[in-house]
Parts: sequence; C-alpha cells; structure tokens
Amino acid sequence: MAITKNLVINIQGDRSVLQAPLSVYYMDRGIDLFFKIKDIDYTFPGDMLTNLDNATVSIIIKKPNGEVYRTTKASVENSQVKFTITKEITDELSEIGKYTLQFQFYDNTNDGRISIPPIEFTVKELIAPLEDSPTTQGLVDSAYVNEAVVSSGQGVEVLAKWSPGELITANKLNAMVDGIKSVQHGAHSDIPKTPSEYEEYFDTTLGYRILYYNGKWHDEKGFIIEEVISPQNK
Repeated sequence: MAITKNLVINIQGDRSVLQAPLSVYYMDRGIDLFFKIKDIDYTFPGDMLTNLDNATVSIIIKKPNGEVYRTTKASVENSQVKFTITKEITDELSEIGKYTLQFQFYDNTNDGRISIPPIEFTVKELIAPLEDSPTTQGLVDSAYVNEAVVSSGQGVEVLAKWSPGELITANKLNAMVDGIKSVQHGAHSDIPKTPSEYEEYFDTTLGYRILYYNGKWHDEKGFIIEEVISPQNK
C-alpha cells in the first residue's frame, strides 16, 4: 500500500488555498495525495449524491524547470482528487523546487469543463545525499564529492574548494575554469598582445610550434587555435 496524505483545498474567489502547506523531499515517492475540494460553486449533473463525484478530473502539472504535462482523466470519489507523487517526479535535481497543480473537472458528457485556480507544493533538497540517490559518478548537477581543492599552484590562491557531500554544479566548475584561465594568462603576461604576422612560438603546453597569421594562431596543420594560453619560447 502507498503512503497517503489527506489535504483540503478551499476555493476563495480566484485563489485555491491549501489548508496546510505541502512539501516533500528529493527522491520521496509512492505518496498518494487526496485533495478534498471545498466551496466549488458549480453543479455537475448526474446520479451521484455528492455533486463533485459526478465529474471526472484531469490535472495539469508544471515542474520547476517549466515542463508541463497532464494526467489522464480519472473519477472523483468522495469529493476527493487523487494525485500520486512518483519517483519520476522527484528523482532529478532539476525537479527540485516549486510545482504548480491545476485541476480541471469535466461533466459526464465530457463537453463541459471547469478549471479551478492552481495550488503549489514544493520538492526540497535533502540535507545530504543518500545511498538510493540516482547519481552518476562525475555527472554535473548529479554527483557529489568527498573533498576537493583546486589551487593556482602558487600556494596562495584557491580556485575552487568543495566540502564533503557538496553537489558538483556547472556554475562552480565554470568558475574554476575561469580562474585557471585567469591565472595562466597572468603567468604569461609577457606574451605579445599583438603578435607580428607569421610570428612563431613553441607552445610548451601544446608541445608543438604555433604560427600567427591572418589575425589568428594556427597549429602545425593550419587549424585555428582559438585561445593560446602559454606560448613561451620563441
């Protein structure tokens, strides 16, 4: 049996208000949420004693990354709408954040439909990664480190430092690359800013000679090198 939670939605004019906030965490799953809708002032024709039970419902879900999808139509029972939080909803880091749900009710002919104002719930990040977290080793925005420090090599400047359990992010990796480039350019500030046409250098990083012509550095095969970092010896 699934984990269940009962929630109440009050419709107040053009707003739907959850009586209690709703949040779950990264990789939480198998949770059946039962939303009881109150104060809906529309009548759905049919034989059921409870008005809303004469309707069917579909739910529009908007993820934190902007992706939108819709559930298939389902019956309403006891004026409650069922929504299940599955692994597919919470198993990616891009899915951490605020979700928006909007319920759309259909009459028994499926020709009539009314949408109620949306509600929100949040998928939060865990305080630390767990063993069942679906991380891929080395994958940016999915993998975690034990500990890592990247230094400029001059014993002073630290370009990047991660603490144990911290998420490896694209922003932090890009900042590290920018820092390395900055240090390398600084170390070779004696390189001419505007080389002469057909000026030649031996690049100790690349391990071969490079030639400057037509406003670009080229390798031995004539391919353009976009950015020369360390040509040292003429």
